[in-house]
Amino acid sequence: MRSWGWIRPAGGVCLWVRMPAGDAAAFSHHAADHAVIVRPGPLFSADGSCRDRLRLAYGHEPALLEEAVTRLADAWSAFRPASPRSPRGVAITV
Repeated sequence: MRSWGWIRPAGGVCLWVRMPAGDAAAFSHHAADHAVIVRPGPLFSADGSCRDRLRLAYGHEPALLEEAVTRLADAWSAFRPASPRSPRGVAITV
């Protein structure tokens, strides 16, 4: 079974994470139900790729980040990845 994956960034305040399964847009909606907002990879891709990636900002206070990770873990535990389907519209982040 695949696991979550990432490469330590050389700088910046965001981490790109590869999900072990499922669609990042679907998971981002599910995570919002757990009161944590993450951005799916296709929002940052000109061609809509990176459907298995999330962009996680880590420029917050450590206590807030710990709470976010706990909520993400809870969201992932409850998430049931669906079969791949056609791309779904995603809101624009400005």
